[in-house]
Amino acid sequence: MAGIVTVVPLALFTAGTKLLPMTTVGILFLITPTLQFLVGYVLYDEPVNFNQLLGFIGVWVGLVMYSYALIKDK
Repeated sequence: MAGIVTVVPLALFTAGTKLLPMTTVGILFLITPTLQFLVGYVLYDEPVNFNQLLGFIGVWVGLVMYSYALIKDK
């Protein structure tokens, strides 16, 4: 059953991404690990060292810069 539980959501996600613009899919790929990071840190009190926090902030700074460039071009 573990295979089915893994494959079905991934197959549905793949089918759904064909209907969305690539920019939306890219943002979804960033939101998922962010939510996992926040759940681990806030709910499960996982320790976060400086390098992990720096990487997290770097990813979101890049996302903000990318989003700003998209909005500015419109």
